[in-house]
Amino acid sequence: MTTTGTGSIGVQAIAGGRADLVDTTIATSGNGAHGIHANDNGSIVNATRVDVSTSGFSAHGVYADRGSTVNLTDTHVSTSGAYSSGVLASSGSTVSIQNSLIETSGAYVYGAISAVNNSDVTINQSDIRSNGDYSIGLYASSGSSMNISNSTVLTTGANSLGMDIRNSDVHLQNTHVRTEGANSVGALSLIHISEPTRRRGI
Repeated sequence: MTTTGTGSIGVQAIAGGRADLVDTTIATSGNGAHGIHANDNGSIVNATRVDVSTSGFSAHGVYADRGSTVNLTDTHVSTSGAYSSGVLASSGSTVSIQNSLIETSGAYVYGAISAVNNSDVTINQSDIRSNGDYSIGLYASSGSSMNISNSTVLTTGANSLGMDIRNSDVHLQNTHVRTEGANSVGALSLIHISEPTRRRGI
């Protein structure tokens, strides 16, 4: 499944719609051309063994908005454009990520995984990689929550953050957060990070 052009979304579920994707490849090219987009309360996307790639400014790999739900299992998401998150949950949405690889290579990515405006993200047994400069591995803001277990978070770009937590809760269990770029920081927290198990490296 391939789309080209500004705003050309690969798969979209809106107004309570549902999409179940299995063994599917999605590739988009264009500014704002999200790979998977769920929008509105009751809308849901289930993706299993799906490969999602986007290239373009602010072209998120997976975008859940306005109370929607996205579940990713055994899935690979990659974005290459500036300001393009791998997974973005916004405005009361919920995202679950299981046994998946999420990676971004563009600059100024506000979260390879991002939860904003009272959204919830759960990550288990997954790898999160942010490779662009001035980028963030995990970003949570405005009353959102993240629960990450048995996973790794890596940033390699200069002036980047492993995690940026603002007025939100992030819980880590058996998870390794690492930054490798020049002038980078493991975690910036304005409210709350908890790690119930032994610290493995921030």
